[in-house]
Amino acid sequence: MVVCPLCKAVDSAEVLLYTGVMTGRKQLLNLTLCVLLVVILAGCNPFASSQQAAGPPTPVVDQLPATAAGDYQQAMAFGGLTRTYYLHLPPAINVSVGQPLPLVIMLHGAGGTGASFAAYTGMSQEADHEGFIVVYPDGSDPQQGHFTFNAHWCCFYAQDHKIDDVGYISALIDLLHQRYNVNLKMVYASGFSNGAMMVYWLADQLAGKIAAIAPVSGAMAGDEPAPAGTVSAIVFHGDADNNVLYNGVNKSDYHYLSVAGSVGFWAKADGCKPSAQHQENAASSHDDYTGCTQGSAVTLYTIKGGAHAWPGDEVAAALAGNTAKANTAALIWNFFKAHKKG
Repeated sequence: MVVCPLCKAVDSAEVLLYTGVMTGRKQLLNLTLCVLLVVILAGCNPFASSQQAAGPPTPVVDQLPATAAGDYQQAMAFGGLTRTYYLHLPPAINVSVGQPLPLVIMLHGAGGTGASFAAYTGMSQEADHEGFIVVYPDGSDPQQGHFTFNAHWCCFYAQDHKIDDVGYISALIDLLHQRYNVNLKMVYASGFSNGAMMVYWLADQLAGKIAAIAPVSGAMAGDEPAPAGTVSAIVFHGDADNNVLYNGVNKSDYHYLSVAGSVGFWAKADGCKPSAQHQENAASSHDDYTGCTQGSAVTLYTIKGGAHAWPGDEVAAALAGNTAKANTAALIWNFFKAHKKG
């Protein structure tokens, strides 16, 4: 197990990212979050109680599933905790009449929430267009509400308290399948930073359930066991990321793999040819590993000059060859739907 002193920097940067990196349609959300942050820091938290210290509300564990298209904040009991998640059901849920729908699991970065992640990734909008369910699990920290996932080597409360996030997400998949008849050949996971680290760990531990992953600005520790099966992967990482370094860290007290090392792990696990097909343009480089077993695939998008951020629409358009209206959610979904469990 690798201790993660780096996570402090990752966390503080991610809190800023949630309020500062997105442009265009995200600006209103960012402004709202920034104003709220200023109010709270000024000691004027409108949500605080005069009777007791402020803390995250205790959600009621949901008893009945949502049945109509829309967004729902829900919860389930797992591991002695009440675990919350933000659920998006697409219009297709109303007309599927029992037809199995794919499921995409989206994991936020340290300090975020499922709802905040949904607000800027565009995955719910993609789900409405393409007809799949999206769930945005929250990490854990019942005292401070500073949510993180235990991604094997990072981060904070979840790692320190050995929270079983693999078990939680596995149980969440089962619950959603019970309620909505999920297409179990099309269960996918994507995430950012700590969420991306968790996505790598999920794929390693739940290779029998996860068909493909899309980590953004994440890394692997390097001591993960070989997965029990193939999992396709599309990876996004900026080569100027100052929080989760593109070239990794290899020190005596802590380490994590480079992007090449993390991608190489999955290329090897999927039985791909050792050398990738490489393409390059002014904005990015694109590496495709081919010849993988059981129809799997591994792809890496390196964003030139890219920081620790979810790729915006302009970046996504460049990655897609300057395709109009391209976005990262669409790039991810197009990869996902092409790679089902065998």
